[in-house]
Amino acid sequence: MISLSLWKRFSIALIPVLLTILLLWTVAIKVPQLFLCERFFSGGCWLQIAFAASYAFLLCWKMQNIRLRNRWRRYSWLLFSIVFFGQLLLGTMVDNVFLLSGELHLPVPMMIIGGAVYRWELGFMPVLLIVTILISGPAWCSHLCYFGALDNASAGTLLKPEPYKFRQPMRYGILILTVFGAFIAKWSGLPSVLALGTAVLFGVVGLFIIIISRKRHVMMHCSAYCPVGAVVSISKYISPFRFKIDKNACTSCGACISKCRYGALSKEQIKKGSLGINCSYCGDCMATCRHNALKYSFLNMDASRSEKLWLIIVITLQACFMVVARV
Repeated sequence: MISLSLWKRFSIALIPVLLTILLLWTVAIKVPQLFLCERFFSGGCWLQIAFAASYAFLLCWKMQNIRLRNRWRRYSWLLFSIVFFGQLLLGTMVDNVFLLSGELHLPVPMMIIGGAVYRWELGFMPVLLIVTILISGPAWCSHLCYFGALDNASAGTLLKPEPYKFRQPMRYGILILTVFGAFIAKWSGLPSVLALGTAVLFGVVGLFIIIISRKRHVMMHCSAYCPVGAVVSISKYISPFRFKIDKNACTSCGACISKCRYGALSKEQIKKGSLGINCSYCGDCMATCRHNALKYSFLNMDASRSEKLWLIIVITLQACFMVVARV
């Protein structure tokens, strides 16, 4: 006979399944050719929807276990990145049918910000970023960014990452340069080829930064270089989700510091009882806290329900992105 705890866990895992089916079913009706399999055979979108729903169930089932969450977050995030870049390679080297619109768009996160300023319009990706921040806070930077997954994998899992205090001003400085650079390029009449070349150079430097992450054991690209990450860290507070330290439960033991790859946890932050602005709510630190002092909150919900709601939303987003996110 199934125990009550297993049945509850199963029931929660079904929620992102239903949400994923509903969202992708709506997309399949409105834009059927958005699904890759649909371009090869009729009804292929339903195969991808079935895959996404199964994937959502597996993730939610596994990630409800706080001891397994860190591992499965890394696995799923890396898989998302592999699928994204795999389709990019197929689209550029095999057939453009693998590309979202049949045309190549530069897959550099900076283009989400810089491209919107340069074109002076909100395209699909900026709107998607805004919506993601509204409903999940900073989940973009811990579950949904294809570059972030590579940075996370490169940073590794050593016990004591090195602190770098210059990361915050550097990241916001790059954000300012991105905005003003795109603005100047737009209004000075800079040829689009040169503007594109600048974006390519930015992406190449970003790959080099990811290599540095491996040496420093911190996510240098995400926490010191990426302008999208800077926007997310500032604007995440428009979402009702929060991740915080319970001052009454925290003993300042510092065990959580070793798990943070974003530089959001330090002795100083713990002493103040607050997380750094670059916290992405990833939750990797929770399993190390023996005092249950790290908690999610959503409006007036208790911590347990807030955490489950966060997981459901983020897993649903990633399952949907896995199917429709292409360059």
